[in-house]
Amino acid sequence: MAAPVMAMSKEYRRVLEKSLPRLCEDLDVDIVMPRLIAQELFNDSDCQKLNAEPVRTRKVIELVSSL
Repeated sequence: MAAPVMAMSKEYRRVLEKSLPRLCEDLDVDIVMPRLIAQELFNDSDCQKLNAEPVRTRKVIELVSSL
């Protein structure tokens, strides 16, 4: 059974957006994606869409936008 979907609060969204430059430097989407899939926050289709992005920064931006 899939986990219930919960909307992110505006406050958390602001924190995430403020942290985006640092996330773009440090976050490796390929490392975190298996866990996000395991927790049913993303699926294989989402993973394929992110992997289609050739630039790491774009991958991170797309990932954060999807949350």
